[in-house]
Amino acid sequence: MWKKTGVLSNNGMGKLQFQYDSSAKHPLSVRMPIRTIIYDEPYAEPFFGNLTPEGDALHTIAKEFHTSDENTFSILDKIGGECAGDVSLYEGDIPDDSNEKPVILDEKSMAEIIEQYDPYQNEWMNSLISGGASGLLVLSKSKGMNIDYSKCYSVCDLCHMINRELAKS
Repeated sequence: MWKKTGVLSNNGMGKLQFQYDSSAKHPLSVRMPIRTIIYDEPYAEPFFGNLTPEGDALHTIAKEFHTSDENTFSILDKIGGECAGDVSLYEGDIPDDSNEKPVILDEKSMAEIIEQYDPYQNEWMNSLISGGASGLLVLSKSKGMNIDYSKCYSVCDLCHMINRELAKS
């Protein structure tokens, strides 16, 4: 379940600031214990900067959104809902997932699910296992998708691009 922990903001000069919400129960970092103060750049940047991609992926995202790859706030503003780890960033209210109930599996139930799973029954997984990225491109082309794989830096990028195309249909 989503819980608001605090507010990340830009101080107007391109520097990050973070302040915990009064209802916060767990600190984001040992360097930022729950307090009522505003954590400035030296504390906020190391934590939130580590939520962004690195290297070529960061450069590609920055270019896509017409911002600097050094502007952590702008990058997180665009991709904050899909950060690494347990932290997601949202503008305004957090998503309402109150109708979603977690399913708790014991070891036996988990083993049964794993034993029954056959990735070859899914044509996309079968293409990935059998042919890697090339297999995915062949299948996507046969489905009438025009995937520009020049923007893909990994098989994961390709899978995300295909999933976005599938979601449109």
